[in-house]
Amino acid sequence: MVTLRFLPALAVLALGLAGCTGPGPVTPSGPAAPSAGRGPTASPAPLPGVSGRPPELGTALVRYTGRDASGGVEQGVFVVTPDGQGAALQAGERVFIRMTADEVDALRRALVDGLKGIEGGHDDPGGADRPAVQVTVLGLDGRIHWASYTMNRTDRPAAFQAAVDRVTVLKARAAQAGTPDPGADIVVQWSPGAGTVDGPRATWPSKVPLPAGFEGDEHLGRYNGDQAAALRRTLGPPERDRVVNLPDGSAATVRWRSVF
Repeated sequence: MVTLRFLPALAVLALGLAGCTGPGPVTPSGPAAPSAGRGPTASPAPLPGVSGRPPELGTALVRYTGRDASGGVEQGVFVVTPDGQGAALQAGERVFIRMTADEVDALRRALVDGLKGIEGGHDDPGGADRPAVQVTVLGLDGRIHWASYTMNRTDRPAAFQAAVDRVTVLKARAAQAGTPDPGADIVVQWSPGAGTVDGPRATWPSKVPLPAGFEGDEHLGRYNGDQAAALRRTLGPPERDRVVNLPDGSAATVRWRSVF
């Protein structure tokens, strides 16, 4: 059975927040302008004594990312946007919960307090086989505060782990009870041939261009709007292989997931 895996490039795409508009497929672009008074207007300089550069937040106010000990599989991503969405990925679908402005501000204050004195990147000497976790927050002071640790949970500072736990509780809530976002951009990955994938074949939508990009031997494309909706209807649930008949009469094994 052919099984497609989303490659490391997709893990990067999954961190994208801004939904694109217009015809697809499209390539990721720069972050959209934040809502007035809520998001960063520029990437602030690092605070004194902080090693490394602050990560890009795009339009987000808070971002958490975690990876397992292999360094290549997402444990999870969670973001808080200026309009009060707390968003996560669940089985390849972007889902979100609603947060009040007071809840968002309280979270930002707590995270900034929790990161005091420990900002920057911190790696265990044997970090290649350690979990990696990062918390980034736009403080009410207008600066980006962040810390990342590539080490086991028990070796991280208690203040940092408390910040992580505060965010992962919200992430779990979004994953369990969040509302799916059918308007999210999607990434489609396909490889030539049907392999041994079972089930009825679908037909590639006639008004949707085939993916133009490549990642290794796989075709890769990002879609939005009506084209993304047509592909969702054609391909069924996310992160499942589906054999699709292409316009030239050949077949491909295809899967999709939301862009985060």
